Amino acid sequence: MDRNLPYIEIEKAVYCRMETLTNLGIKYRTIEFGYRQGASHWQSIKDPSDKRRRLIAFEPMKDKYKQLVIEKYGNPTDWLKGQAIENQFRILEELEEQMGVDGRQYNFFQKYYPKQKAYAYAKVCKWLELVISLKPSMCKEWGFKGKKHFLEQLAAYLKDKNTPISMSSRAIIERTRGKYKKALKESEEAALTSIMDGRLHNQNPRKINEVQLKYLIGLMSRSSKPPITTVKSLYNRKAREMGWKEISERTARNYLLDPNVVSRWYLARNGKKAAYNELEISTLRDKATAPNLLWMMDGTPIDLYYKSRKRKYNDVKQDYEWTETKWNRLNMFAIMDAHSWKIIGYYLSDRENHIAVIEGLRDAVRNTMELPLQIMYDQSSANKYVNSVLKELAKYNTANKAYRARPKTLEALFGHFQQKMLRYNDNWGGQNITAKKLASRVNPQALNKAMKKLPTREELIKKIQLMVATWNELATEKREKPNYLYTAKKSKGQAIDWMTFSNLFFVVTEKPYKYQTHGIEVTINKQKYNFQTYDQHLHLNVLINQKFQVAYDPDTMDYIYLYQNNKPVLDEEGQPLLIPKLERLPQAIGDYKTDSGKQVKEYINAQSEGTQLLEQWADEADAIAAEYEINLTPEFVYKEAYNRAEENVKRQQVMDESCTNDWEEAFNNPYNS
Repeated sequence: MDRNLPYIEIEKAVYCRMETLTNLGIKYRTIEFGYRQGASHWQSIKDPSDKRRRLIAFEPMKDKYKQLVIEKYGNPTDWLKGQAIENQFRILEELEEQMGVDGRQYNFFQKYYPKQKAYAYAKVCKWLELVISLKPSMCKEWGFKGKKHFLEQLAAYLKDKNTPISMSSRAIIERTRGKYKKALKESEEAALTSIMDGRLHNQNPRKINEVQLKYLIGLMSRSSKPPITTVKSLYNRKAREMGWKEISERTARNYLLDPNVVSRWYLARNGKKAAYNELEISTLRDKATAPNLLWMMDGTPIDLYYKSRKRKYNDVKQDYEWTETKWNRLNMFAIMDAHSWKIIGYYLSDRENHIAVIEGLRDAVRNTMELPLQIMYDQSSANKYVNSVLKELAKYNTANKAYRARPKTLEALFGHFQQKMLRYNDNWGGQNITAKKLASRVNPQALNKAMKKLPTREELIKKIQLMVATWNELATEKREKPNYLYTAKKSKGQAIDWMTFSNLFFVVTEKPYKYQTHGIEVTINKQKYNFQTYDQHLHLNVLINQKFQVAYDPDTMDYIYLYQNNKPVLDEEGQPLLIPKLERLPQAIGDYKTDSGKQVKEYINAQSEGTQLLEQWADEADAIAAEYEINLTPEFVYKEAYNRAEENVKRQQVMDESCTNDWEEAFNNPYNS
């Protein structure tokens, strides 16, 4: 028995616990002395549930003591009656949960009613079937006096349930049961039809042909999502033009929500993601059985505001000034172990791109020093850009089909993280403004107040780090804490060393870059980087004016490797060709640092070496030309054409000097006048 109950009924007598009376200010010694001395107003028995405790009879108590109890807890008769009803309602609620609904019955009612109402009708059927099979012994076993008492309490219970048909009295329940039982002998459909609104079965106003149905579907399938009221109005406008019979909103609803029809308009109206997740066949899957069998990765916005200062140009003042701005929706790219639901790595950035993917994966591998057997991810452009890295990390790479949310367990984790962690921050911005639940929307006045003391970005990052650690330590009634689950079973991942770790995260660009006199310039995450070698033989013989793909590690932009056709370019020793980051030289001597002089000297020496090489190769080229008597004058390059041109020029000169048309004679005898 519950020790907090003020009244207890035993063999039709009402008792109070000692604690009930002492809590009202009656002294324990007064009560104990009274029943030990056999006082008529302090009669007691031992508690049946605990023989060590005493129960005090209510009726024999003095009026002043009884009045104290009644003022606090009410009349015992009314209280016990209410308690009995409450217990009986609890039993009925448990019965309702156990019954559930029949899928066939639900589908039948869905042809005529919206989902919620169809479900309510199917629930009524289960109650009626229970009442048909009801026996007095069953009622007494559940704590009711008999069948009649059960039906009376059921009517009271269902009265507040807003059932689609009246079930508000024992007589109505019995009458409906009789009608349902009689129809059930004919068929299940007849039984289901017997409890429906009779007007719904007047089929004449509902009959429309296939052409009319197609037009109705065409209206419903528009992406503007017109409500059924509008669909009905537009249909009736067309009906008047075509001579069709007009329909009611209920008729339109009945046709459009028929399971055979819903799938014909659902995708066009609601989009692929909604259609696939609402209608497409799915299967239940057992979660990963061990740590590091499967990692899942995805990005989510962190709806926490923070403040930031930046210099912006003021058009009015024509000058730069510091301004304070408020931001939210910092993006978290997270990696989760599917077995334990532990967040094993993450990266915070302004947007989700391939850098966020690389850094999130790097954090996960750094924290575990293991590689998973499988990585699951969506088909975003950021993930496609790092395919080469994903192939190195896991044996199996599986991309979720587009628009399918069900396999993405990580999205469920994000939802729990939002509710269990983020919402308890004053700077929480709430979920999407279209969120239906009021609990998912922010209190605007409280948020405005919080805006006056927002954390900086750095402070927020530290806070998120603590929240992730808290999540990994948080157990629930249904699940052990992720940190425990991650270590409780043997990992199925592949352990790695630090040398392997350092070479895992190089990304190869698809776009080739041209190596020029100042080296090769690449743009990574909207930031420009320059790389150049001072090896003049390499610069002049291999690199200059050639195009290369670039392999880089976003975490260490101190050097890159060069690729061509997705294969590394090798140096003279057969190793991947490494190009260091360009050390830019100061323009002003006053900006020189400690090692700037050394850099300048190294640059000048490299430039001098290049100049000498170019001059040396020029001398070698001249020697080769002399050896082979190469003299690239017009006479040499265009020899045949030059000979013909020379002959034509001489012929013209002879004609001009001899004043004769016989140019051949003049040509042969230039002295002939």
